Amino acid sequence: MTTTFRGGAPFGLGVAIATAAAVVDQTVKVWLRAGYQLSEQTPPLPLLGPFLDLRLAWNPGMSLGLFRDSGGALFAFQIVAVAVMTVWLMRTRSRFTGAALGFIIGGAIGNMIDRVRYDRVMDFLHLKVPLGGEPLSLFVFNLADAAITAGVVLLIYESLFMPDAAKAP
Repeated sequence: MTTTFRGGAPFGLGVAIATAAAVVDQTVKVWLRAGYQLSEQTPPLPLLGPFLDLRLAWNPGMSLGLFRDSGGALFAFQIVAVAVMTVWLMRTRSRFTGAALGFIIGGAIGNMIDRVRYDRVMDFLHLKVPLGGEPLSLFVFNLADAAITAGVVLLIYESLFMPDAAKAP
């Protein structure tokens, strides 16, 4: 079976979304650190009532702090994952899949830039659930994480509700 680069609209859309996701993520991070002067000592700033605060946290691992002590192995895994998804993006004919992969690739690149610059990932959106007096802290994330999540949700949606969209003729 030979698979060739198809390019076209899905690829261009995915590259545009990946570029936008990585650029927006890094721009917001630079602004928060330099312009807003966000630091570990900055008190949490409520953004969305009791549900979302602005708070700096550094994550040396992946999602939910997993694999904190993996060193370069985590970065190597990210490079391989981005490469595999880029090949998938180059082969897809679905604009929906192209958009989803663009979000995932862009988010992964945004977090990889942090790993190169800081040896960890800068998170700043603190999600919590108000429970009585003290809210339950769920996790702290960034825009790159949100882009990855959006891409995964789109891929799941497509696989469940658009079964013919990702199928090759």
